[in-house]
Amino acid sequence: MALTGNSVLLKKDQIMVSDDSEMHPRTAVGIDRDTKEIIVLVVDGRQSFSRGNTMVELARKMKRLGAEDALNLDGGGSTTLAARRGGKLKVINSPSDGFLRSVPNGLVVTYNP
Repeated sequence: MALTGNSVLLKKDQIMVSDDSEMHPRTAVGIDRDTKEIIVLVVDGRQSFSRGNTMVELARKMKRLGAEDALNLDGGGSTTLAARRGGKLKVINSPSDGFLRSVPNGLVVTYNP
């Protein structure tokens, strides 16, 4: 699998970004090397109830969640998180455009206990 983003947020537990002015909806993925867990974070923005995050805020949140390495993925109006609820796939965040964008990429995580 290959995954790319536009900014490395954390590398070996160190914050790698300096942009602390632009707030946008964000999507990030990280790895907790101790627990071997993948951390996925979606932050809403551009709405009355959520202003979004700067890159530095996003990096700090990922660090607080336990990530040692983290990457900022496509964000803005494309920021969407869906999960199965009641057997149906549902959007569980609030996309900033008020509707889903037709974006041809995504990260799918499945779990079968």
